[in-house]
Amino acid sequence: MNYKRASKSAFSKLAYTDAPIDLL
Repeated sequence: MNYKRASKSAFSKLAYTDAPIDLL
């Protein structure tokens, strides 16, 4: 299992759902 890949996917979903700048 690729942790980085899964993390990026989850982060992408969150960024699209909320504000990516806020998460960063």
